[in-house]
Amino acid sequence: MESSDTRRIDLDGLQVFDMVMREGNVTRAAERLALTQSAVSHALARLRHIHGDPLFVRAAGGVRPTPRAQQLWREVRESLQILRRAASPATFDAASARFGMSLAINDMLVHLLVPAWYARLQHEAPGLTLRLVTRTLGDTEARLAQGTLDFGVGLFSDLPEHFSRRELWMDQHVCVFRRASPVAAMPWDLEAFRSVAHIAISPDGEAFTYADSALRHVGIERRIGLVVSQFSVVPALLEQCDLMALLPRRLALAAARRHDLEVRETPFPLQPVKYELVWHERSAQSLAHMWFRDHVVEHLRWPAMK
Repeated sequence: MESSDTRRIDLDGLQVFDMVMREGNVTRAAERLALTQSAVSHALARLRHIHGDPLFVRAAGGVRPTPRAQQLWREVRESLQILRRAASPATFDAASARFGMSLAINDMLVHLLVPAWYARLQHEAPGLTLRLVTRTLGDTEARLAQGTLDFGVGLFSDLPEHFSRRELWMDQHVCVFRRASPVAAMPWDLEAFRSVAHIAISPDGEAFTYADSALRHVGIERRIGLVVSQFSVVPALLEQCDLMALLPRRLALAAARRHDLEVRETPFPLQPVKYELVWHERSAQSLAHMWFRDHVVEHLRWPAMK
């Protein structure tokens, strides 16, 4: 084996390695790099020979890094970011560039906002490959920190160090239930709120959500009857069951327009919630990253409510 002093640095291979670490999948890494899967496999083979380690083993849904791969990634990923910034052109032309971005966002926002936004995005950046993943509490922040995700959109509380954020819109939690629900005929007060079982929306399956955090802040707890992982199933469930959901007002009003639902203010004051775009500062100076986040802030906003 060549000595480390004379061995030529395989920058192309390291970029392939970096993307496979980010994606956890050889096929997706090849797509994001605009390479064939064979080219990615050959690059990994060269690195395996250099480092005397398999680097990745097969796992459900892709590949899993070995301890040596994890150590290597810690050593090279920041250096690669510096080199990419140094090699980037002084300007960025989204209309001609081929690039990829990943965004964590919940399913209801995808359904209500993304189609119109993406149509514009596709027109302005036809070479962009956009990957939307489900926003989950904690996991989104961890993936941003690891570099396996570019952006997150949603409700964020205290962010770790080295994160940046920009506000998209403000909203308020409201109560939603079917018009024929028994609670609709009750005096609307705290007792009525507590008498009904609630739907909790939690992508990771935990019963404690942002809504529960807001309730706890004012000393109120609710009774959970059902936990679901997707926002988009909630309106149909509410229409058929005597349950209640706490939803941001704009999601609630959009659901009520399509289903036989009633929307009421909470019978007690709650702090407003803030939807934000967040990212890790390691990518802050990337021209493609800057262009994309400016596009999100300008266009991926909730339309003005009438």
